[in-house]
Amino acid sequence: MFKLLRKHLLLFVIVLLQFLDVCIPPVALPAIETRSSDKLGELGWLNWIWNLDTWQQYVVAICTSVLVWIYTIWSVNILFDTKSNVGDEMKKDKWIIISSFVALSGWGFRRWAKITLANQFTYQISLPRELITTGPYTHFIHPSYCGAILHIFGMGLIAIEPMKNKILGLSCVVLVTSIAIAGFSIRIDDEENMLAGYFGHDVWKSHCATRWHLVPYWW
Repeated sequence: MFKLLRKHLLLFVIVLLQFLDVCIPPVALPAIETRSSDKLGELGWLNWIWNLDTWQQYVVAICTSVLVWIYTIWSVNILFDTKSNVGDEMKKDKWIIISSFVALSGWGFRRWAKITLANQFTYQISLPRELITTGPYTHFIHPSYCGAILHIFGMGLIAIEPMKNKILGLSCVVLVTSIAIAGFSIRIDDEENMLAGYFGHDVWKSHCATRWHLVPYWW
């Protein structure tokens, strides 16, 4: 019983970290006149959350996390077969450790990107003062998005741990992660078009030639 509560609490913490990250911008939103095309950032519900007072953003993040956490536990434990043998406990512990490492590594990588950009890190695409090439930006063009995807993937791995049919569970995680990648790809197109126009296409092409956009060894 204690192990089950511990796993559920761990999942809640990782879900909460994700929604705190989504709901609370690190700095004030950029002025409208400095923004570029931003299909994802201009979504009405995101704009509404990002313009709330900070304490209201915390409330939204916590309430959303609780709802997602409850739904995840319900869907995994009720909709799918979660029966397992006692001898599987050690495998489950290893699964949780690896999944947590993936999720927290993603969260930490995104935090590193935020710290590197400092007050240039905004939640809506805007014109930067300079092109950052240090920290995680040495090897990635969009390390914060990469970290967010790792976080989502790890969170999914933790959620499906009780499932007996891991192939089905992993298929669901891959599907959700693919949807997240597709969403980030929309924003990446908007962001890179703005940066190429601002710094010059030759400079931007040279910058991209030695860095991964989002996923190492793939794109």
